[in-house]
Amino acid sequence: MSIDWKLLFHQLFALEIKKEFVLGAPLEEQEDIYTRLLNGFVQYSPQPSGDVIEAAMQAASPEEAYEIRTDFYEHPVCRALIRDLDLSRCIDGERRIVPCIAAYIKVIEENAGRAIDTKENFFESPEGTNVFTAFAYDGAENEQSVALVMVPGYAAHTIAYAIFEEIVADANTFWGRPAERPLLSADGIELDFEDSKIFYDRGVSESVAFDILHPAGTELGNTTGHNRETTDLVAQWVTQLPEKYVETKFIFLGYSKGAPIVLDIVPHHPELAERVLGYVTHAGVLQGAHAARAFLEQAESVLRDVPMGEFVERLRAEDPASLAQVISPLFSQLDMSWLSLPRVRAVFENLGYDTSGYDEQADRLLGGREVRELLDGARDLSPLECVRWSLSHFDNSSFPDSTYVFNLSGVADVSDFTAPVSLARGGEVGPSLVAPTFTEDGEVDWANLSIDALVLYFTSTAGFKNSPGGIFDAQVDLASSKSLHLDTRPLGDSLTVDELDTLWADPGVCVAMEQNGICSRERFATAPRSELIGARHRSNIDTVDLGEFRGHHWSLFRQALRPPPEISEVHAEWEFPRKAYMRALVQLLALRNLVDMQDGDNSL
Repeated sequence: MSIDWKLLFHQLFALEIKKEFVLGAPLEEQEDIYTRLLNGFVQYSPQPSGDVIEAAMQAASPEEAYEIRTDFYEHPVCRALIRDLDLSRCIDGERRIVPCIAAYIKVIEENAGRAIDTKENFFESPEGTNVFTAFAYDGAENEQSVALVMVPGYAAHTIAYAIFEEIVADANTFWGRPAERPLLSADGIELDFEDSKIFYDRGVSESVAFDILHPAGTELGNTTGHNRETTDLVAQWVTQLPEKYVETKFIFLGYSKGAPIVLDIVPHHPELAERVLGYVTHAGVLQGAHAARAFLEQAESVLRDVPMGEFVERLRAEDPASLAQVISPLFSQLDMSWLSLPRVRAVFENLGYDTSGYDEQADRLLGGREVRELLDGARDLSPLECVRWSLSHFDNSSFPDSTYVFNLSGVADVSDFTAPVSLARGGEVGPSLVAPTFTEDGEVDWANLSIDALVLYFTSTAGFKNSPGGIFDAQVDLASSKSLHLDTRPLGDSLTVDELDTLWADPGVCVAMEQNGICSRERFATAPRSELIGARHRSNIDTVDLGEFRGHHWSLFRQALRPPPEISEVHAEWEFPRKAYMRALVQLLALRNLVDMQDGDNSL
């Protein structure tokens, strides 16, 4: 395809940052602010992400690896490609003169110098209207309706807040719904939201050109358990939306554990194939998380073939008061807030914070499905199972023609969640979010103390050490967040000998490998992953690496874990340009629709 989607995304992301945070600043300060914000949040290189991993692995020290990574993404040549909007760099001349594409590009270019308010509703802007027009285009005389469905990740059913909360609120408000889905009750981890059919039936009564939808709470099932349950529930969720969505086509954005969940929708629900335009994976666990493997190994050594549910019941009977402390070390590798409870609680108790609520929440988790099915979820996130799925399903047999999969990955270091770059301060480093400070009244300054940051700090330091080149987003290493089709590493780089043996003996994998000419175990273990499924067997799928952003795994939340209202009405918020990021992504997806519809109509 004659569009450099990766460069296009980063040009749009840089532009939206500039419009929101730079153009309104004093003229003499704009260049400095823009440079610092790009360094703080945008990571672009025309080279494949595997190159930076390979280069960083040759470093003699972590400091040298960091310098290699920084030069890779922040080299002046790379920065020059994205600092100023020049779509001729990423969209070829033949495409740019197609009338519908030319009109779309014109609106982007005409508004490139428009300073915008951070609270502007994107869908009320000229760029938003431009997006509606592009999504409505179906290549013929008709108009279509498209929705971006946001599917969050691990433990999502226990979190009350949406991913990319700001852009979701913009869509809800624009179409006549409350900015947030009403939360009817929250009893510990049991969140009862207004029924989705009632919520999405609010506002306009007819279908719309573009919308953003977000399943929540128990609509996703137990998101710490088997992926398949959530996959089935999301498929069911979109088919049970109100009547005005009955012909809507979908783009699924899968975050973290949500990425393998959404990619499995069409393979298991082929009746939805004609309604799915494509997928976006954000920090997706596409090739497994090493933390999941570590968890399984640790659990096996503790449980010794005893089912998790039985193990929990024994502990509850023997010593219910210490249940959380006894079992929580099992989960030290995973990203659930309560799993680091002893250390987090110690910090808060020293500040005079009442942690009894955490004890109640932990007890609910330990007694409920979340823990009893945790091993199932960990297996589904392990490198073995994620690679098994890709080898067995990520091909033409499971995906219809013209399906696109855009990969986006995070690159972080500890400073990104301890003392992050501040948008409010024009790119300067903000206060530490893990070091408690106090107000003039002697109260904890919750606006600058983040529970999220404490959890990430406690749970991710080992991951930075163990990730190839230290390139990690605080939950998933860079290579594992890329699709198999984009990865040039051999399987032996991330899978153990036993795991390779298991895959080679798997009937589904064997059939797929035989069809692709992989006839020996040695070839299977040493060939680049991108060659294991040949081009003709995955021609239906356009897998595109949109590259990396500078941020951690939880950057897409305003704050996932917030102090209870009775403790504080304010809380820290992650300094990440979420709306700029999503405005860039939505505009890119709208252009992709124009291109796909033109190609399908044989107009080029």
